[in-house]
Amino acid sequence: MADDLWPNFEKLPKFRAPAQILREQAELLGEKTGNVIRAEVLPLKVRDEGRLLFGFSLIAPALNNYRLRVLNLGHEVRRLYPAKLTTMLQPPVEGRYPVYELGSESAFVEALKSVLGHETTVHAVQSLWVQSEDFPVGIGDDDEDPFEPAEAALHKSR
Repeated sequence: MADDLWPNFEKLPKFRAPAQILREQAELLGEKTGNVIRAEVLPLKVRDEGRLLFGFSLIAPALNNYRLRVLNLGHEVRRLYPAKLTTMLQPPVEGRYPVYELGSESAFVEALKSVLGHETTVHAVQSLWVQSEDFPVGIGDDDEDPFEPAEAALHKSR
């Protein structure tokens, strides 16, 4: 039998990946709003093969799953930190969205708390929530175009 040269991973310090922290916050938002407003974290395509990129978006299921990007998160594949958090709802500074460069999990959590609690994020959640309250989820057809000529719609269904 071959010698096991791997360390005992169970005894190494535990880390939470930044994307895991984002997923936790997405789940908590759904709980806070009764799932009227949800959030999702999805991996995004990235040009640099050595990096991972994730998007964090609000979702309003009652508004045909309307999505609003709140932030992007990027870091190296082999290292969780430093991580870059780019906010999409805060006003651009000199034509660029604000970017936080974060060297640790605690710095990431503090910056994320700031972004999620920022007035632009709070207003976006409130606006989507109010607009969603009177609409039952599932109403409407995502493929329906009210301005599409009837004949074109007929050909589409064949």
